[in-house]
Amino acid sequence: MMTKNIEKQGEFTGRHMAIIMVAFFGVIIAVNLTMATLANRSWTGLVVKNSYVESQRFNSVLQQSREQAALNWTGEFSQSASGVKFELRQADGKFVEAEKIVVILRRPATEVLDQLIPLKPVGNGSYTGDVKLDSGAWSAEIRADISTKPKNSNRWQMIYNIYVKDDGSFASVTNKTK
Repeated sequence: MMTKNIEKQGEFTGRHMAIIMVAFFGVIIAVNLTMATLANRSWTGLVVKNSYVESQRFNSVLQQSREQAALNWTGEFSQSASGVKFELRQADGKFVEAEKIVVILRRPATEVLDQLIPLKPVGNGSYTGDVKLDSGAWSAEIRADISTKPKNSNRWQMIYNIYVKDDGSFASVTNKTK
């Protein structure tokens, strides 16, 4: 007597299990590949080109930072009609005249939109630069070369976090280096 293996309707078989397993792991692999591709196309995470060399400079950078803080100078970064404006003042309120000031604008998550903007003097210790910023979060690093600065270094630096509204105006500017 021969018995036939007849599949009943709605019965769970090995074929069904195989399809479920392939679909499950296929989704996991597809998501991992998508995330890896997106991560590879965005910010590299690289902060310095050579961490060993930067570690050797750490003590001198720390000393320069202490000297800068002891000066009690204040900087003000804001918007101007053409883009950005920066003013640097001594502790007594007098303007500091710089030989050269640049602003390095960076997005927190990507290097694609990084910009180096030279600022031009407009009088009374004010400097402006032409730039149009897209909305969202930005970091602005100010670097001023000042020949009259006391001590060893003639570079004064400050970093600001900026949030730009959709209309291009600054929603907030906070000093990150304090």
